[in-house]
Amino acid sequence: MAKCGREILIDTLTSRTRAPFLCVSDLLLNMTSQDGRKALHFGAGNIGRGFIGPLLSESGYHIVFADVDAKIINEINESGAYNITIVETDEDHQQTIRNVSGVISTSDAVLKEFEDPKVDIVTTAVGPVVLKKVAPTI
Repeated sequence: MAKCGREILIDTLTSRTRAPFLCVSDLLLNMTSQDGRKALHFGAGNIGRGFIGPLLSESGYHIVFADVDAKIINEINESGAYNITIVETDEDHQQTIRNVSGVISTSDAVLKEFEDPKVDIVTTAVGPVVLKKVAPTI
């Protein structure tokens, strides 16, 4: 994937991080979801919320984030949305990612999401330490 020359600033109550914004092929963006479809994404960190979340949202999915961090999951569930800042050379702009919810990735709630027939894509962006915790579930 090629860098687009932009950065994403993920600004939450707990952290503020800049990450490169990557251009992606039209493959995922052209996988437009049917109404009511869900995507289950493991990892509600910078890559999950700042990169994969927006792609899934643009493709029409309700995104269920699964993460070990209860604080992040609670924030997602309380608001049903989160903001990212696209940092560009000339001007930054906000993007709100809506239609999101979350579950703790080590709980039984994540197993119920796997059983939901509306879930038709599962993605992940977790580090090696967390991968060991969620691998049995995946």
